[in-house]
Amino acid sequence: MLNRILETNLLSELSDKQQEIVAGGGQLSEIAKEVRTAFEASNTVFKNSAASTEKGSMVDTTIDNMFVNTSAFEDLTALFNGAGNGVDP
Repeated sequence: MLNRILETNLLSELSDKQQEIVAGGGQLSEIAKEVRTAFEASNTVFKNSAASTEKGSMVDTTIDNMFVNTSAFEDLTALFNGAGNGVDP
């Protein structure tokens, strides 16, 4: 049986650009984060009551919201230059 030793460049040094191509990434060029929130309350009702007796006087006010709508949104965007997205660094 004949054994052959093949010569390879498997463990050779790679440049930064070559490493990015192999890893599928690139240089981070821009990162942006956007956060939006919203709060809406409608049909606000004020309930008032007042009384005076021989034991004293009192005033009571209650606020109720019949409809409350809230939302929150977060968007994170990262852009890379390099082999990962077809843009040259």
